[in-house]
Amino acid sequence: KVDYFIPDGFSPNRDGINDYFVVIRPFQAIVSIEVFNRWGNVVYKNSNYNNDWDGRAMPQNGSGDVPVGTYFYIITSKENSGKVKQFKGSITLKR
Repeated sequence: KVDYFIPDGFSPNRDGINDYFVVIRPFQAIVSIEVFNRWGNVVYKNSNYNNDWDGRAMPQNGSGDVPVGTYFYIITSKENSGKVKQFKGSITLKR
């Protein structure tokens, strides 16, 4: 059985190591994610997250790389059984 694992940091500097925010979750769990900066602005949001956030802001937020620093997330997961779990925390982004 796979449990949830949410890292506390990643380094999206395009060197091929830890370039994506990877959330480990049970098989077929659907995950939505919101990432906020320290002012509470959403810098990334995805309702069907597939471990593809590489530290870039969404186009409506100016796109491009977000600055190095601490960000906050809300992750909601819906498992096959219908069980919903929510996780809140912070992540450090370093380049």
